[in-house]
Amino acid sequence: MLTHDSDAVQPSRIYIVEEGPNPSTDYFILPLVTRTHATVLRCSWSQLPAVDDLHGASVIFVRYVTAAWRALIEQTRHSLARLIYFMDDDLFDWRAAQGLTWRYRFKLLKRATWQRKWLLKMQPELWVSTPWLQQKYAQYKPRLVLPTPLGLANYCNELPNHADSANVEIKHSDEFLAKNCNVSKSATRDTKILARGHSSDSSHLVPLSKPHSPDIREATDPAKACVVFYHGTGSHQAEIEWLLPVIELVLSLNPNITFELIGNAKTQKLYGHLKRVKVIPQMKWPAYQDFIKQPGRHIGLAPMLDHPFNLARSYTKFFDIHRAGAAGIYAEQGPWQVFIEPGKQGVLVQMDVASWVSAILDLAAAQAQRASILKAASDTIHQLGHAARRQTFEQNAAHQECEATAQHQLIAFEKHPDQRNAH
Repeated sequence: MLTHDSDAVQPSRIYIVEEGPNPSTDYFILPLVTRTHATVLRCSWSQLPAVDDLHGASVIFVRYVTAAWRALIEQTRHSLARLIYFMDDDLFDWRAAQGLTWRYRFKLLKRATWQRKWLLKMQPELWVSTPWLQQKYAQYKPRLVLPTPLGLANYCNELPNHADSANVEIKHSDEFLAKNCNVSKSATRDTKILARGHSSDSSHLVPLSKPHSPDIREATDPAKACVVFYHGTGSHQAEIEWLLPVIELVLSLNPNITFELIGNAKTQKLYGHLKRVKVIPQMKWPAYQDFIKQPGRHIGLAPMLDHPFNLARSYTKFFDIHRAGAAGIYAEQGPWQVFIEPGKQGVLVQMDVASWVSAILDLAAAQAQRASILKAASDTIHQLGHAARRQTFEQNAAHQECEATAQHQLIAFEKHPDQRNAH
């Protein structure tokens, strides 16, 4: 059905097709393609290049496909160097989304699930974000793409810190960039925003900002106040509702703990009776990157219910919690169990209310443990980043699969040193 990735000649241009700036592109796709010497162009659904511009180029669909892009690909499929479809949720199986909000389910159906037949016809390479997805769709020979921690990358066009990143060209369409990066709207609409070193014309270069680095002092603040947060999206509503009795009990037992949630109007109504719970309206991905870097958070939560949609989750929530400068409490059966040693890089907890209440109260009272977790998490993120950066855009599927397996084994051995002699 879908072809696996090839050893074709590297294209001169790579088009990333996305709804807008989003975590899927920034964690999985952008770090990979910016290690090429190609020009990388980020195109929204409404930004369609000319037919001639796609000759010899590669196109990567990130999660979703639109009618306009379908028509363009049908015209140009024969001239593309590579066509790639990437998914980081189980988007091909409508049953996986059962239980999610109707609005979100319809979006997945329209933009992804119902596009499967067309994708079969177009024969793209399939890229996936987790071993679970790779195994489920093994008949399509998918490529596993590991997420890269967001180090120096930000959404004012600062690229990952690679030696050859000066050769990369990024085209954005989101007006957020114009507002927050001192770039005029006409520049973001009509002008390609270039990375450093790519053009002698610096009039539209975007200023680079210093990234937030988690400060261990934030985790060891002697103040008694402790901020616990859970930042969910439209696909996390069940977890938001599940946390209600946990949060109610914690608030009743510790007057120094406050909670920060991201949610919709339903979340606002659900938690409106709790004075020490702040519900932040949902925001777009670029705005969230500024928001998460604001200091003052101590504990991040990552519950995960036994739901079909959660089976395909990656471990990027581990990265987000660390970027907030916080220690994490995680569902023990989540994807992070591969590299988290209980109590070291984070606290692993079974999904029952009493266990989560106890874990939050204990970690809120243990400032030194929070600092230790933050330091250990930093080391693990460095290892995960090293594994991800060994991937290349061109590498074939067999080599990539063996390499990824070896990297996960390395992380597992470092997590359990006593296992080394057993192999």
